[in-house]
Amino acid sequence: MTTKAKRWRIVLVMALSIIVVVIAYRVYQDEKAREAKRIDMIGAVDPETLAASKKPVTKLHVGVTYIAYSKTEWSDYAWMYFKLLPGERVLCVSDYAHYPRSFYYRRYRQGDDDSKWINIYECEYTIKGKNYFSEAGMFARIYFDVKENVKKGSHGEPGWKEKRWGGAGALEFKDGHYRANTFRLDGNRGDLYEAKAQLPNSLDEYVKQYKMSSDLRVISGNGDS
Repeated sequence: MTTKAKRWRIVLVMALSIIVVVIAYRVYQDEKAREAKRIDMIGAVDPETLAASKKPVTKLHVGVTYIAYSKTEWSDYAWMYFKLLPGERVLCVSDYAHYPRSFYYRRYRQGDDDSKWINIYECEYTIKGKNYFSEAGMFARIYFDVKENVKKGSHGEPGWKEKRWGGAGALEFKDGHYRANTFRLDGNRGDLYEAKAQLPNSLDEYVKQYKMSSDLRVISGNGDS
């Protein structure tokens, strides 16, 4: 083999080696990204899997559980459950226990508690036209360890329970279907769908689904909504 041929062979081997290293590095980075995404989603629930229907509801019925979800500034996963109850009452559950892990990590980095939590609101409602407006009622919050995969029977830590004079928001009829909104109808918390899950019939029944370390601490209402 001539000297020139040897040189070309060396160059070819080096080029192939570089290509192999580049490909291996890209595979490593892709796998690392997939792993990071998988870790981020541990304990998180895709809200689209929680709806029993693909179209927003056009009518509301007593005894049926509905879900609204939308993107927020914190996460792509934010949702609320609603159930109209007999006696013109409504049970509302704001689920902050099934976000991606990065959501709680950011809160912790910002100096907030990294616990998971769920807000429950049971209140009266009034109907104006086709819109349902929540009124005064009872509010409660329960906490969970950030590592807990929250479900029925999970161990919870009591927050508090109080009377609140402000409503939990409204179910607004807009563009031919319902969506969750603020009490003043000046926002949009997401279209309303029939949910696969079924809420119980009261705030207390909802709390009893979890193994609480103690009873909720009852405090005087502060009028917050």
